[in-house]
Amino acid sequence: NQDYLDYTLQYFQANPPQWDYIVINDNTRSPAKNSSRMASLDALESTYVTWFNKSGAVPIFLDTHAYWTTWRDMTGLEDVPTFTSYVYEGYLQYANLLASYLPERQQPRIAPIGIAF
Repeated sequence: NQDYLDYTLQYFQANPPQWDYIVINDNTRSPAKNSSRMASLDALESTYVTWFNKSGAVPIFLDTHAYWTTWRDMTGLEDVPTFTSYVYEGYLQYANLLASYLPERQQPRIAPIGIAF
């Protein structure tokens, strides 16, 4: 409700949270496909860069494991290993973008979960 939202916003303005790391991930298909990857890069640049700079936290991208399903359009993803490599490639681009804006102590990291499986 609006009262809770107002309270939360006021509280965090007066008491900003302190984090060492912030783990984030995207929808698994987004970093794997160029059009959605570009939208995510735009969001990282326009919104998240400022957030990370203010928080001082190190971003950790959770590289998710690819999958295969007949329920979604899997065009261009070929197979699970190829899809997995596309996802990781996308997260590398995400990390490189943030790295260009963040200080050395905040250089992004990637938790390679998808590759591990």
